[in-house]
Amino acid sequence: MLEVKTREDIDGNRYLKKYKDTFRRLIPLTIPSLMDDEIERAVDYSICKRFQDSEMTLHNNYKHIKVQSSLAAFTNYILDKKPIMTPYGVLFSRHGTVPNPLYDMVDDFVATRGRFKDKMFECFDAKLYEEANRYNLLQLVAKVDVNA
Repeated sequence: MLEVKTREDIDGNRYLKKYKDTFRRLIPLTIPSLMDDEIERAVDYSICKRFQDSEMTLHNNYKHIKVQSSLAAFTNYILDKKPIMTPYGVLFSRHGTVPNPLYDMVDDFVATRGRFKDKMFECFDAKLYEEANRYNLLQLVAKVDVNA
């Protein structure tokens, strides 16, 4: 569990640093007479005095495990990994962070169709119409595969 007692504790935590930066930006808009060092001391004092980290249990239904953590650690995880979050508190890994074989398969179908179309146009340019019709049929089959 995170204990915040000094400025270094705040600056060492990504969530608290972001929170502090937000207040350093907003307070001068409401109280323009304060100097930057006064705002810095006030925000640090407020965080050190009022911040409370709580224990939490994270249920991973996919792996069927429970993980003990703290809210500060979990908040830092969300800031670092930027998972997709649902309204019911379910987190998913972002696309691209996990290999997706279905995407690779569709991408391969699209590339194959592109090769068949290129060959078809080459054959039309060379006046090889039977060969062009063959590649036209092959690219149509690949198109069906892509759309399926």
